[in-house]
Parts: sequence; structure tokens; C-alpha cells
Amino acid sequence: MMGQQSSSSSPSKPKHTYDVFLSFRGEDTRFGFTGNLYSALSQRGIFTFIDENGLRKGEEITPSLRKAIQESRNSIVIFSKNYAASTFCLNELVEILECHANHNMWILPVFYDIDPSHVRYQKGSYEEAFAMHERGRFKHDFEKLQKWKMALRRAADLSGLHFKNRGEYEFEFIKKITEEVSSKLHPHVLHIADYPVGLQARMQQIQQLMDASFDNKVTMLGIHGMGGIGKSTLARAIYNLKAHQFEAASFIADVRENSIKHGLVHIQETILSELVGERNIKLGDVYRGIPILQQRLCRKRVLLVLDDIEKKEQLQATAGGLDWFGRGSIIIITTRDKHLLKCHKVENLYEVNELNDNQSLELFRWNAFKNKKVDPNYMELIKRALYYANGLPVALEIIGSNMFHKTLAEWDSAIEAYEKFPNRDVQKILRVSYDSLDTNEREIFLDIACFFSGYTLRYVTDMLMARGFHPKIGIKVLKDKSLIKTVKQSDDTEIDTIYDQIVIMHDMIRSMGKEIVDEQSKWPHKRNRLWFYDDIVSVLKMNTENDAVEVMRLDMPEDQEKIQGNQKVFGKMKKLQMIHIEEKGECLPIPKYLPNSLTVLTWMGYPAVLRHLILRSCKNIRRIPNMSGLPSLTTLDIDECTNLIEIHDSVGFLCNLKVFTAGGCTKLTFGPSAIKLPSLEHLCLRDCSSLVNFPEILAPMKKLKIVQLEGTAMKHLPLSINNLEGLQQDLCLERGKIPEHNEPSNFFRKLPLFFPNLKELYLNDSDLIILPACIEECHSLKLLFVYNCKKLKEIRGFPPSITQFSAENTSVEAVSQIVKLLLRQAISSTTIDFYAMPGQRIPEWFDHSIRGNSLLFLFRKELPSLTVCAVSEVWDNIKPPFEVSFDFFVTTNDNDISVCGYYWYHQFCISGNDHIFMINTQNHLCHPMNSNIERALETNEWIRGKITFAFNAAEEDSRNLQIIKSVGVYVNRAFSSLENIRYTRLQVELQLAPSSTPTCRGVTYKGTPTMNRPGSALDDRTSTSALQRKIHHRLDKASKPSECPRRYILGLARPLSQTSEPSECPRSLGLGCATETSFNLAKSWVGQKSKVTCNIHDPQAWDTTDSIGYKCDGGYKYDGGFDGYTKTVTEELLSFGGNGCRILRVKDYGPLD
Repeated sequence: MMGQQSSSSSPSKPKHTYDVFLSFRGEDTRFGFTGNLYSALSQRGIFTFIDENGLRKGEEITPSLRKAIQESRNSIVIFSKNYAASTFCLNELVEILECHANHNMWILPVFYDIDPSHVRYQKGSYEEAFAMHERGRFKHDFEKLQKWKMALRRAADLSGLHFKNRGEYEFEFIKKITEEVSSKLHPHVLHIADYPVGLQARMQQIQQLMDASFDNKVTMLGIHGMGGIGKSTLARAIYNLKAHQFEAASFIADVRENSIKHGLVHIQETILSELVGERNIKLGDVYRGIPILQQRLCRKRVLLVLDDIEKKEQLQATAGGLDWFGRGSIIIITTRDKHLLKCHKVENLYEVNELNDNQSLELFRWNAFKNKKVDPNYMELIKRALYYANGLPVALEIIGSNMFHKTLAEWDSAIEAYEKFPNRDVQKILRVSYDSLDTNEREIFLDIACFFSGYTLRYVTDMLMARGFHPKIGIKVLKDKSLIKTVKQSDDTEIDTIYDQIVIMHDMIRSMGKEIVDEQSKWPHKRNRLWFYDDIVSVLKMNTENDAVEVMRLDMPEDQEKIQGNQKVFGKMKKLQMIHIEEKGECLPIPKYLPNSLTVLTWMGYPAVLRHLILRSCKNIRRIPNMSGLPSLTTLDIDECTNLIEIHDSVGFLCNLKVFTAGGCTKLTFGPSAIKLPSLEHLCLRDCSSLVNFPEILAPMKKLKIVQLEGTAMKHLPLSINNLEGLQQDLCLERGKIPEHNEPSNFFRKLPLFFPNLKELYLNDSDLIILPACIEECHSLKLLFVYNCKKLKEIRGFPPSITQFSAENTSVEAVSQIVKLLLRQAISSTTIDFYAMPGQRIPEWFDHSIRGNSLLFLFRKELPSLTVCAVSEVWDNIKPPFEVSFDFFVTTNDNDISVCGYYWYHQFCISGNDHIFMINTQNHLCHPMNSNIERALETNEWIRGKITFAFNAAEEDSRNLQIIKSVGVYVNRAFSSLENIRYTRLQVELQLAPSSTPTCRGVTYKGTPTMNRPGSALDDRTSTSALQRKIHHRLDKASKPSECPRRYILGLARPLSQTSEPSECPRSLGLGCATETSFNLAKSWVGQKSKVTCNIHDPQAWDTTDSIGYKCDGGYKYDGGFDGYTKTVTEELLSFGGNGCRILRVKDYGPLD
């Protein structure tokens, strides 16, 4: 290639205007063979001179014609029968042969219907022609005649083509000539470079790429790389090597720049001119040119090079598709944008990379010294220059040329200037790529140029996302435009994903990016990115409001002493998003305030005494950096940092860390791969729903008490989990798979071995199916929660020390024999604190139960120790969260005093089944005891007690409530005696507002709640007391419906069902009965009985302190202070009483008989 270059650039060679000069006898061939040949050459893109403008006048060659011969690269001499008869043609031939001798003009003799020997030896018509010349005016000019004869002999001796005018078509002969001319003349030799370096290896790679894809079909080859890397140089070399192999060839240089200056139409016209010979065509517009190009080129085998393509519109207008060109054509496209080639479906891609060290040295040395010898004194400066250029050919050429004939001192000064202020000529070339970016891509480019070159793609992506950019698309664009690369960390490193690769930006491009930022302002505090030490220090010392600086990265000098600055300065940077202090961060003033805009804080060397770092709910944090510089840290709280993705491995080796909480970090994917935290007491990874792996535990952790892993994506725990020797309080594995390869039995068998002191185990919402009997070996376990384990069907054992057990929303039922036994054993041992699981009724071995949510009883001598139980009924569409509340009230002096309470908070819906809840009052008594209660107990009098359960919904207006169906009591015999406990009944009074009719204006119901005796069900079977019999007797004596009083006093008993006729009373009232049958019978019976003697309550004197609810404005409101049975009864009465019905009071009516 260097030889070609010296030939093409020789100063002795004349300027070539024409590719071919045609010499011919016009009278013989002008309008036949020669005219057809000229047309064929033009169509092949060969610029051919033919005399058709009257230059052939007289016998001597005119100066204009002589100039045309001298400015032609090659000549075709067409010897016809009468060629020698023209002295003009003979003189033209002599001139052509002189150019052949002096300027290496290539000559192709064509013998058109003439024997070559006749030309060589002047026989036949040529002999006759010379006889005529000898007899004529040249009979005394023997020298001229000999010169002509010698010219004919020399021309005939050259390799040529012979057309015999028989046995061969003329058009085939012309095609043979054009192919010969194309193969021999090299009509499109281009200047490659002053000193090409590294071309030979690259051209071989390109040749292999083309050979692999070439199968006499159209091939498109894309050459891409950064600006100034040598794409155009390589394309020119390939063009020079291949052009003669095609019917026509065209190299369209600087498409980007020329399309701006002259338009794409001009480029289309140039292509047609060079490939088809359409020299005077005017297309008008691009869209007219596209079909013309396709039509004219689709049958031609061409080589087309489109250099420096920038936009898809340029490709669509010049090489829209493979079907534009004839078979065997090759289209070469150079561009900085790889994505552009992919969009155009260019399959053969070649990336031009930087020169290696030896090639860089060779190119720089030639430009700086113009020879291979180098003064050894310059070697250190040469190394600095090579490091700065970093293999970029354009930088090596420009900087090397600028160093030519400079002294050592000038070299040193120039290189120092380049390192601080990039060379303008180089920057102009590189900036073209930056100017083509959109806003998002420009910001990403500048961040990488200023801060992130040399970091992993994962880190760079996280940082850019923290800045609010869109790095996935932006980084891809930068790669396609050759502004960055991603490379493996090392050849022997196993890379899991592309995100582990390193982002690399060429030093020259980085310098360009920094220069662009510096152009924002000459004042550092007015630039949005700061990285230069002096600039940052000047900004920190200003201590003023700043709304420009967005990112600050500082590499502290080795010998830096403490910088004086205001601790509030960082808080005044209103747009500051990122602070990165690389080394010796303790030299900077410790920030007292940080701006709300801050998303990333990396501060190496932060004061080693820092003990607590609380970053809770910092939504903009993406990554926790290397924290090895915080050896004193005891608390790291990053809860609810919902955009956090990665925690640096160094966090796993903070030897003084006691509390590490990262709960709710839903995007956390990469935590420490291993931990060695001897001081850790509390580890929380709750609801880190993207976290799959638990770190390896490298050493025993004897102080750890609590581990919360609920809501993670972990499916396995490492075998090193046994190093959590100190775990004794809390292990939470909710919402996931049971570890140990999904074998729960293995997990539970290892629990007492790994965690013998474990007190709390949370397996909520997991895939547990069976709670195995080996759980009984966990002797220290007191709390076991498996709620919402919807696959759980069987419980085979309880830990002996269990106090709290929650199994709501599972398939376990309290009616199973094993569960019954386990529950009774637990209650008998009085260790029960709280139990919850599916169940439909109070266990039959409880002492007393009642329908509703409250139970009243009398006690004396001592505050009883009870295990209370409630059955909840499930309503559909419950809206969590809600809580189950339990209260134990004692009434003294008409005041209700709470002596015991418990609240159970639910964040999920209890659905599908009824549930039972058990609570031991002994463990929840209030201390010290109320003095009034103590005095009442000393009197040995009966004291009223009340147990109440309730569901309290989070939404006050929610109607989708779960309610309590029944309540039961079991007396803990170890603490209380059955003799000191009695159960009681209620009195409910209800009044209807007066009506316009004189009958049934009001009713008061006084009744006994249904009591369930051991062994009986809650139905309409009730015990009848003397009081009930008395009420029934009085009702039997009632007479006419018209005498119906304003009130009735009725009791609930089976005799109510023995009624007959329906009522004639306008207001047929119902009673709260246990079954629908007795309810309807009571309703009928009330209407027949008409007269009862009783006192009439004045509604104005209603005592609201005892009320439990009332009807108003068409809706029923329940205050919730009394038992559910009364509520049920009164609701039934109210539904028949109309809008005027109201409850008067609820009173204790005395103990059961």
C-alpha cells in the first residue's frame, strides 16, 4: 500500500483530467464502432476523451488536443483500414507514444477489421497510405515518415485486441475492451495516507470477511469505529485494491459533510455520474433520485463506498437495499454509528480499533521526526505523548506533526498543555459524535467522561439511574456511536452478565467531554460537574447558595492536609445529586446538612468514629458503597430504601456492627456475598422481595438474637447457617419457601441443633404443609407463627414451652384429634398466651360458652385466671388491616374497669373458614390491681366480670366486618376455683315510638340469653327458670289485641312455639330467638296476647349510659360496648319495629339458677 501511495502522489506526474483518450479515424468508425465504444466506456464510469468538438483541424495536432492527450491516464488507439491515411492520426499516435514513454501512459491497440501485421509492417491499405505520403508533400521528409512507421510498429507490438468483423458480435468485442480497460487502467486510485500504518493486517481481515460472505450476490460491508480511528483510510485502501474488478466504482467521501453543504441530491447525481456515466443529469429531489438509482444500477456490478454516513436518511437515499445493485456488487459503508448499520440490515460488520503500542510509536515517530531514528533524549516525552493519544491515529498524526522541529523544552510544554487543554483539531473531529446525541445521551456521555470511565457497567447504570437518566438506552447509543466500549475485567475472569464488564472511554474522548463541561463557565461554581481538586476546594470555601453543581467527585492528593470549609456548604447546593470522595475524605469538612436532592453519597475516609448511619426511606439511594472505612459503625439502617439495588461486600465485615436493617428494600438484588459480623445482634432483610441469596457466614456469630427474612425471594439457606450460634430470640422466614431444598422435615430437625436458644419462629405465608413432631425438640421456642400458610394441613406437635401460636388462614382445624389434644395439654400447663387457628366452635371441654361477642359472669375472693376463647365468623370482602381486641372488665360502683386486654393486628384477610382465638388472662392482667377491686374482693361479695371480643376494622365506614359468633371460658384450675365463679343473664329493654294507631305503640323485651350447657349446641333449646315461667303465665292472661299496651315484657323459652293464630295487631313484633322457626312463632304469638300490666318508660328519661345502639335516619348504629347476643336480639326487634324503634337499656338480671 505504501508503494501505491508513492506512485499516486508523485509530483512529476501530470494532473489527469481524462481516464482514456480515444485515437481513431473519424471517417472509418466515428458513427459506428468508436461511438459505441465511447458509450460503453462512459457507462462503466470511465471518463473518456473523444474529439467531437472540432479539435482535429488541419494536419498538425492542436495545443488543445495535445493537452487532452497529456492529461489522460490511458489511451485506446483504434487502427482501422484508413487510419494511416490520416497524417493527423499518425501525429496523434506519435504524441501518445511519447506520453507512454515519459508518463507511463497505458495504451491499448484495437485492430478493427485490419490485420495487426499490416499495421506493424505497413502492408495492404497501410502500404498504400504510406506510398501516397511518399509521393506527396512528405516525399522529402524521410524522418517524419520513419517516425510514423516506427510509431505504428511500436503500437502494434503492444498487447491489443483484434476484431475481424466476422464470427464475433461487435458489442461483445466492445465489452471485452471495457473489461480490459477496467482491469488494467486503475481508473480510481485514491490517496490513502501520507504514512499508512497497520493497514495490511486490517485489509486482510476485511478481505476474509468479504470472501466469507461473497457468493456472486450483493454484499454490504459496514466499517465502524470512533472518529479519527482510520475508517476512511481503510476504506480508501480497499477501494484501490478492488475497484478494477467491477464494471464501475465510486468512492463518495464525507457523506455527512457533503450532504449538509450540497444536499443528498448532489450525492445521488455523483453516484450516477461515476457508476453510470450520467454526467449532466439533474434529479431535482431525493425521492425522484431513489428509483432512478435503483433502475440504473440494478444490473450493474459495482463497487460503491459511502464514507462517513451519519443518518439513516443518507443510506436510504444512496444505497437503500441490496436489490438496488447488480449481482456481485459490494457496498462499503463507514460510520461512527454501529446501530445505524444494524438498522439498515448490514450483516458484515468490522470495527476499527486503536493502534497497538508499536504501531502508535511508528506513526508518531514518522510524523514527529520524518524518519525512524529518534533522539533518546525524547523517549520519555514520546511515552507521554503516546499515553495521551492512546492509539488514536488522528491524534498521533496531529500531535506528532505539531512536535516536528521542536526542542525538548517545547515538547514538554506542548504535552503539558495537551494534557490540560485538549488539541482543538482532534476535538473538532471527535465532537461530531457528541453533537449527534440527544439530551439524555449527552448527559450520560458527560457523566461517564467526567466520573465513570473504568467502572463496571452495573455501577455506571446504577449511578446514572440515580441521576434520573435512562442509561439502558443511552449507554447502548454511546456504544453504537463508538464513544464507549465495554470490556471484560480480565481474560481469566468469569463474567456472569454484561453488567460485570468495564465501561471504557478513550482518553481523548474523555478530554473532549471534560472540555465541554468547562465551556459552561470559567467559574467552577457555575458548572454542573466538578472533578478538579482546585475547583472543588474553591466552591467549598465560597459557602454560598449554589443551584448549578449536580455532581462532585474528588480525588484527594496524597499529602493533603485538612481543608477549611463551612459544614453547611453542602446543604446549600440545592441541585447536588451525587458526592463521591475517593480518598482522605477526613480532610474535608464534615457536612452538617445535606440537600434533599442528594441521591448518592460515597465518602471514603469518612471519620472513623462514625457509629450510627441512618438512611431510612431514602428513595434515591441505589447503591451502598465500600464502607470499610467505617470500622466503628454499630448501626446501619437502610430500611425502606425502595430503589436500593446493591450493598457492597465490605458491609459484611464491619466488626463492630450490631444492628443491620434493610427491611422493605424491594429492589435489593445484590447483598454482601459473605458476612463475618461478630458483634451483630439484629439482622433484618424483611420484604427484600428481589433478594435471592443469603450470604455465607464465615465465622460464628454468637451475639445474634434476631434474623428477619420474611418476604424475601430466598429459597435456600447456606450450610453455614449453623454459624448463627447466638440466635435466640427471633427467626423470621415469612412469605417464602422453607429452606433446605424445600424439605421442611430437614429444616425442623436442624432447628434445635443450629438454634437451641431460639425463642421466636415466623413461617407465615410459606409453603409449609406439615408441622412435624420434631418441632417438640425446640425446647426454648415460645412463639410459632404459621398464619397464611394455606398448604398447612397437619400439626403433629407443639414445642413444650410454646406460649403463642398463630395458624390463621391454614387448612388445619381445631377439631382434629391431635390439635384438640395439643390444645388441651397447652391450656392445662397454663403456658398458653395466645393461640389462633381455623375452627367453628368453642372446644367442648370449656366450662362455659355463649353466643355473641360478650360473656358476663360473677366472681369473688380473687380475680379469676381464665383461658378465654372466641369463634369468629368470616364475612366476604374484608378489607385489611384490622385487629382482634379482647378486654376483661370488672364492674365496681357502677364503673367498668379494664383489668386485662390484648390486641392482635392482622394485615391480611381471614377467609374461607371460621377461626378460634384463645387468650390466657393470667398473662395479661394489669398491675397493680385497682384499689376498688381489691376492696370488693376483701368483702367476699359477688363482683360482675365481663369478657368481650371485637373486630376493629381500619376503615371506620367499612361494612365488611368479621364478627364474633360465640365466646367461651375455661377456668385455669391451677390458679382459680370453680366455686368462686357464677354466670349471669341480661335484661334488654326496647321501646317503639308511639304510632297513630292506638295499638302496639311500644314494647319492652326482657329475656334471658340462651346458655349452652356442656354437650349441647347453640339452638332454641333453653333452660326455663321460675322467672321465665312467670312471664309466660302473665302473657297467657292477655285478652284483646286492641288492648295491646305500649310495652310487653317477654321471655325466651320453648313454650313460645306453642302458639296458634297470627296476630291482628297492626305492628307484629318479633323476638330475638335462637332459630328462625321460634322467631316466626314468637312473632305470631305476640299479636294474639293483648294485655300486660307494666310501667311505661318515658323516652325522654332514657339512660344513654347503658345503651348499645339505636335506630336513626333509616340506619342502625351499634356502639359496640355490650355483648353480641343482645345486639343480635335487638337487631331482630328493630327490623320489625320501624324507624321509631329504640333501645332503652341493658341491665344485669341476675345469676343463672
